[in-house]
Amino acid sequence: MSDPTIINHDHTVIVEVYRQDATTLVGQVPIDVDWLPAAECARFEAVRRSTEGAAVLGSGSLDAHAVWHETLEKPYVSGFRVPVDGDVNDAPLFGLDYFKTQAHKAGSKLVESGDLQEGESFSYLVYVQARASEKPRAGRRFAVESDTQTLALRGASRVELDDGAALCGEHAEGDVPVYVPQRVLDETADALQRAGTDETGGVLVGHLCRDADDGGVFGHVTDQVPAPHTEASTTKLTFTPQTWTALDGIVRMRGEGELMLGWWHTHPARAWCSQCPIESRMKCPRSGEFFSEDDALLHRTVFSRAYSLALVVSDSYADGLTYPMFGWRRGRIERRGFHVIGAASSAERSTQPASGVAQHA
Repeated sequence: MSDPTIINHDHTVIVEVYRQDATTLVGQVPIDVDWLPAAECARFEAVRRSTEGAAVLGSGSLDAHAVWHETLEKPYVSGFRVPVDGDVNDAPLFGLDYFKTQAHKAGSKLVESGDLQEGESFSYLVYVQARASEKPRAGRRFAVESDTQTLALRGASRVELDDGAALCGEHAEGDVPVYVPQRVLDETADALQRAGTDETGGVLVGHLCRDADDGGVFGHVTDQVPAPHTEASTTKLTFTPQTWTALDGIVRMRGEGELMLGWWHTHPARAWCSQCPIESRMKCPRSGEFFSEDDALLHRTVFSRAYSLALVVSDSYADGLTYPMFGWRRGRIERRGFHVIGAASSAERSTQPASGVAQHA
């Protein structure tokens, strides 16, 4: 086998599934890897390291360089790096968590084949091998195509925004700091109440800024724009093509040079549990703070930029009114924290993100 230092279309990526003891092999499943989130992350990391006031995202092809497993060695990987420029060793590192969604799908296939029990926990490894059907060609890159975007980073001061701001959720090391006015949260909460038993939503607009003191990049949400022409039900909100056309026009007409930093939608969890006994309402997992598969699909499709945010406004019997925020972290959609400007006591809460059953070895 050739040395697949650069993972490309001449290679197959395979998830190797083990039982929870991490020693009993269940099966091997080839996976299709979506490299776009990794490329977006790498490009945005380059912007964060730069001192320039403007930057271009989404141009050119990038390479995924395999990082071999520390103990198992080739062909097993512990992750990969995606250099934008400079030394590969200085490039962002993506661990095995990057393949977690594909690992869950691989587990589902093994459940269908009867090799794994429904709900059974498992661990996994990932390895890379050259395709047998064609001769490997050195230097062939994986294709990552996205719209080119020029970012004009505004000069601003985090110190000024920090005055009177409160942290909502957990801020992990490496996350881009994000600031949201309490007014925006209040408006989304009012929208939740007005929508009754249906979901509703919109977009978050604002600016990416470079801190005047330390040069770091942060996001400043300035407003929310309700989404017109949506299709809503109690458990689902669909943004139609007419929605995106209208929102684009509204943001342009505001004339503030704002970006669509993300989107927001509501979870009317009280309506979901209204027919259940009170003791069940307090324990129902659907009443908690979560990001559904449909939510993740919209975020991956429309808000694929590494800075893109998703705010969920949830009202449940168990937790009351909450504002969990999600965003990209090393190419995965994860629960993240944000700072509330002029925070009210209702926003001053911090919870841990839920963990899945699949783990990497």
